[in-house]
Amino acid sequence: MRVESDASGAIRMVRSGTGPAESAVRSEAAILNRVRGPGVVAIVASTEIADGFEFSTSWIGYRSLSTLRRPLSVNRAAGFCLAIGSTLQRIHAVGVVHNRLDPTRVLLDEKGRPTICGFRSASIDSRLQGCDVAALIGLTLWMLDSPDVTSSTRRGTRSDHRLQRRRLLAYLHSLAERRDDEMPTLEEILVTVRRMVPGATLGLGPEADEVTTPQQTVAVRPSSEPVRTQRSRWAPIAALGMAIVVGSTALGIRISHDSPQRATEQSSSSTTEEVDVDRSRAMAAVSDPSAETGVILDAESGIPPEAPIVSIGASRYRIGRSGDTAVVLAPDCDRQTSIYLFRPESGVLFVFDSLATSEVDTAPTSRFPLNDVSSIEADVDPFTGCNALAITFADGHREHFTRPRTP
Repeated sequence: MRVESDASGAIRMVRSGTGPAESAVRSEAAILNRVRGPGVVAIVASTEIADGFEFSTSWIGYRSLSTLRRPLSVNRAAGFCLAIGSTLQRIHAVGVVHNRLDPTRVLLDEKGRPTICGFRSASIDSRLQGCDVAALIGLTLWMLDSPDVTSSTRRGTRSDHRLQRRRLLAYLHSLAERRDDEMPTLEEILVTVRRMVPGATLGLGPEADEVTTPQQTVAVRPSSEPVRTQRSRWAPIAALGMAIVVGSTALGIRISHDSPQRATEQSSSSTTEEVDVDRSRAMAAVSDPSAETGVILDAESGIPPEAPIVSIGASRYRIGRSGDTAVVLAPDCDRQTSIYLFRPESGVLFVFDSLATSEVDTAPTSRFPLNDVSSIEADVDPFTGCNALAITFADGHREHFTRPRTP
């Protein structure tokens, strides 16, 4: 399977051949094409082509619900229950039943919002909707309780939250013991949960609950179950739609306010720059009156005079450290400016939505793991006609990478 385009948050992929795997892809694509509710990993388009099957899919999430440390707070667990239940209502409305809902098939985006994935076992038999309802009940019980929970953990929460937890657990356990013909509708269950936990919250971000272990990027593939990639070359592509916000990892971007003429004269004509900046010194604040005359900051200020710069309009930026490669897309497919910084030694692509307009550190907006990459450069995506980042791998394979912005 190869990626042909990744603009606008959708990835156009091609799978060649006609074997059983391709049949599974076609089958799942047909099911997911019926799903239009938000929060669902869905096939955007599917088309038969001469050498196989082509489909576009939307990717989201970088970790699953199973990575959270239990028990979750009653507000967070109820929030997940309501969000997942609402999504189930939407897919049930078009006749789709997930049929295998569990914590590994619920991904969390960078804001902590859940997304249902793993539709390979999905069914279009509406008589099986009860399976999804039962799975949602079990999933909520799983979030609320844990075999490792202690009484001291309970005492660490507010009394009203403990009461809400006990009541919600009692209600869910009572549902789990009912026969199918006695089960309330999904809508009735969600109304009851909302009434029991009026403070149900959603989207508190990754820090809202601890992660049991550090996770690599989770790739959601329509043709299989979710898998964790280990620095695969597809990791940045599979992670489209996510933003791992780096709050403390400033890369030492600097701005000097030179005239447009000076910036043009002293910067390379290419948008791809080899950056030679000492990171430890670049972390310090930079302020030098000589920058106003077009002179690059001298070595005493922490940045070597020969360090290349990245020009954006009339402003010039210093970014990264020795060995890094920087690319500016101005504008990108969103008609905005994006700055990409690739660090070969760690195989990480840093992305900046904007740079500071004063002489301060700027932290990257997001980052993606890359592997076996030989170079990055600015290019025009042949499928979209807009500026995109071209990634060339060690084997000579070349892909266009356009990271969609999070709404």
